[in-house]
Amino acid sequence: MYADKERTQLLRLFTADSKIQKVKQATRPGGNKMKIKKDINGQRFGKLTAIEPTKQDKKRNTYWLCECDCGNRVERKLNDLTHGYTKSCGCLRKKKPTTHGKSANGENYERWKAMKKRCLNPNDRYFHRYGGRGIRIFNEWVNDFDAFDKYVSSLPHHNEPGYTIDRINNDGNYEPGNLRWATLSEQARNGGLTHENHKRENHLLHH
Repeated sequence: MYADKERTQLLRLFTADSKIQKVKQATRPGGNKMKIKKDINGQRFGKLTAIEPTKQDKKRNTYWLCECDCGNRVERKLNDLTHGYTKSCGCLRKKKPTTHGKSANGENYERWKAMKKRCLNPNDRYFHRYGGRGIRIFNEWVNDFDAFDKYVSSLPHHNEPGYTIDRINNDGNYEPGNLRWATLSEQARNGGLTHENHKRENHLLHH
């Protein structure tokens, strides 16, 4: 009788373990099993909600099917989701400021676009001074203009005549704590920018 109880307990343990393993695995196309490093089903990442794992690439990166708040469904890499590199199906990149033209918001929008071009586009004429030498953008600002606008608008001298956005540490990133509004002379002392450089480049973002 004792042996029967022991077999029953072992059977229960085996059944429970099997259920746990099923939760940690998903089926690849063709019926093969793939091990899931992290179960994020139902978790939110910005505007995205993870639904289910879909595939793994040759480097064993897991991709998840996600639904965006706007209704679109997209596949995103697990690491990109958990590290904050992606927060929408792409609809955040299409957001426009609520005001345009000569308004402070509109000018900040142009600064935001210029910042992204110089840091992210290798074909930009000034990329070698920014992205080409490792200058990066704070993750939350890459696809969200409103977050960038809210921060720079809170800094002293926001959009005052003669002041533009400047990085405090010329070798640092575009990120909270490293931006300020500064005059051209202050920027020249900070990073060697001359008035002639400013006139030649004719841009809103100097550093």
